[in-house]
Amino acid sequence: MFARSLDDLSPEELSRLELKNLKDRRLIANRPATTELQDYFRIKRHQENSLIQRAGELCSEVHFIGRGRVRLRSRIEARGEALVDLLGPGDFFGNLSVHSAIRGAESAYVDAGSEIWTLDAATFQTLLGARSKFAQEVCQAQHERVCHQRQRMSRLTTRDVPSRLMWALVDLCERFGVPHPTTGAIALSGMTQQDLAEYIGSVRTFVSSIVGDLKRSGIVTLIGHTLHVQNRCRLYELAEVELPEAVDSNR
Repeated sequence: MFARSLDDLSPEELSRLELKNLKDRRLIANRPATTELQDYFRIKRHQENSLIQRAGELCSEVHFIGRGRVRLRSRIEARGEALVDLLGPGDFFGNLSVHSAIRGAESAYVDAGSEIWTLDAATFQTLLGARSKFAQEVCQAQHERVCHQRQRMSRLTTRDVPSRLMWALVDLCERFGVPHPTTGAIALSGMTQQDLAEYIGSVRTFVSSIVGDLKRSGIVTLIGHTLHVQNRCRLYELAEVELPEAVDSNR
């Protein structure tokens, strides 16, 4: 079989290839350069949900997620704010430009239990110029995010709602899910069906119907705001995503 040219790959296939290459060649684990520079950051552990950046307001700080999750919400026409992205440990957000202050495009909400590292944009730019390892780390983090966004955009624009939801569940479970030590089930907490609907560009009633089908099929259970994925193999199959080698195919 002849190798395919990059020009022949769809945007989704190209994004998946980029993500795989990043994982295979990952030189930086757990952002150690950032850890070495922790004295430059103001570290805050959030005990409850909080807003740290509002859309449209001047932003002069850079934030790094040490632990937890940050929800980026943007105003969608007259419907109010909607969830547009979900960031996790190792991600940077805020003012990463060369300008001292810019107006933020999204509001950033920190989930309870998260740890956010913050420094002013001017110091951030100085560190990028002075510390090559730190600059490499930031570039890699942003490249990972761009690759993920391209993959997600491809799904949003080429697949129907059920397919988008299956992929989103796989994506969110891989990034934020907590595996059970014996059963292998994945618990995804703090995500409402409204969150899922906004994340895939749909409506809650449609998402609720699909989740109901998944529950009846024994693929997931929903307890409060925690979704438990019981049959990962079947979920990956429905999402048309390759099952990680570390996952038992019987689960």
